[in-house]
Amino acid sequence: MPSARDRGRGHWTGYRAGRLDPTRYGVAAGSPLSGLGCIRLYVVMEVLHRYGYGYETLLWDGVADGITDADADQISHLLLAADAGDTTAEDHLEHQVDTDPDLRLGPTLTQFSPYGDPPITIDLRSRRV
Repeated sequence: MPSARDRGRGHWTGYRAGRLDPTRYGVAAGSPLSGLGCIRLYVVMEVLHRYGYGYETLLWDGVADGITDADADQISHLLLAADAGDTTAEDHLEHQVDTDPDLRLGPTLTQFSPYGDPPITIDLRSRRV
């Protein structure tokens, strides 16, 4: 199993190569917070953690809703290349994060419950509900 650091690109590339069953990932089997969307979210979480947004995203945080499979492919490719020392890939990835609103956290975040409770909105500036 990939480490927490490479979970996003490791799981995503494993899924895309047919080596990974997406139904085995996430909060719990059958949960809406599981499966392919969860693996796609891993990729975005890795980028958010990499560039230090000051908020550790969780599997039940509503981020990256606009990210497609093609976007996740590109981001995973850039993460792998950047980690291999490709500074052009690192620069491109950082630019993409800085300019793509789907990869940025806004001032608020919707947090879903892994227990089925109603979602809550968190103000990321004050860290209050």
